[in-house]
Amino acid sequence: MKSTKIVYIFILILIAVFGLFVMYQRLAAQSALNVFLKEARLKEPDIVYSSKEKPFLNSGLILYDVVLPQFKIAQKTDKLIIRKNEDDIILQFQGMRINVPETLRNHYGANIVQAVQGYQPFTDALRKPFISLGLMGLDTITADIVLIFNPQERNKLIDGKISLRELGDIQISFLIQPQTDEGYRKNLIYSGYGYIPQISVDIQDTGLFKRYARYLRSLGTDESMAYAKELMKHTGFTRRFQFSQPITLAPYYHTQR
Repeated sequence: MKSTKIVYIFILILIAVFGLFVMYQRLAAQSALNVFLKEARLKEPDIVYSSKEKPFLNSGLILYDVVLPQFKIAQKTDKLIIRKNEDDIILQFQGMRINVPETLRNHYGANIVQAVQGYQPFTDALRKPFISLGLMGLDTITADIVLIFNPQERNKLIDGKISLRELGDIQISFLIQPQTDEGYRKNLIYSGYGYIPQISVDIQDTGLFKRYARYLRSLGTDESMAYAKELMKHTGFTRRFQFSQPITLAPYYHTQR
């Protein structure tokens, strides 16, 4: 009888400890979120998520089922991990799904037909990435993305790694010069709202080149056939582009929020 009571007491202690741990984790996650929102100059509605978690042994914050409503890019991310390393912030998007047709409609609106008709094969492959994906017949892409930058810098150097499932692995580095018009907001999410004068890209192909070559061959011109043939000779692509006219990411934002 005495031993039975001891077992019950032990079980109750375990339940109490577990309850305290869960409560601590919830409070710690909310505290970490509050700190992040304050430092990033954001409000809770700026990031839509289903649940949050603070890593038990590490600093940072984890958000689940994340949507960033400021973007015209139709996206939802299974897991967003937010960490800091000295002055840099590290944003790790795991399982981001992007709806390509919806993104094109959000971005171009009624001008989508003209935008596609004005697309220059190969030349616009990186300048107009979502048209490129659409022309390759991709309705949805899934990506794991890591972005590293110092949010306090006016001109932000953003280093990124993008893994497009069944398409390619991309290393990217580019400078963002802020575009401080009426659509600009001084917060973390608007770190990409600006001009890109140059970009460095390294692509390791896992299916992307084949899809783009198929699109080029469908055009049937001598030039597109030559581009497709040359593209299929490579498994990687490394270039640094200096744009004569800086491209801007501002049109990918909803500016009236």
